[in-house]
Amino acid sequence: MANKKLPKLWYLIFKKTLSRAKTLVKDRKKLQTVIEHSFQKTEKHSKALSEFLEDLKLLIRLIKAWIAGEYTDVSVETIALLVGAILYFLMPFDAIPDFVPVVGFVDDAAVLAWVLVNAKNEIDKFRKWESGDSG
Repeated sequence: MANKKLPKLWYLIFKKTLSRAKTLVKDRKKLQTVIEHSFQKTEKHSKALSEFLEDLKLLIRLIKAWIAGEYTDVSVETIALLVGAILYFLMPFDAIPDFVPVVGFVDDAAVLAWVLVNAKNEIDKFRKWESGDSG
């Protein structure tokens, strides 16, 4: 997983969350709890997250559908990548702490954008599935 877009510190932190995510996808019950926390944080900070709120909600919906067994046309590696982005988002003290006014979620948005680019095909398939367009 080469990185050319994220600053090195952000990428190093993300790699740690990705490692945790790979373990977490094996325990859907724990993963469900993490997803619930991410939804709560998303709702709490919806104004600050406005620029990437819909993308974040999309990831949450995809992971929830996968946990429930409703959507299975996605690799475990992609689920781990998406969960890694969610875990990064949940960390209050990441590269730029979330409580820093105005810029607190800049690194979260950058990590999310990077993950969206790297999982684009899988996310596009989910969007089609979610909209009822089977192709």
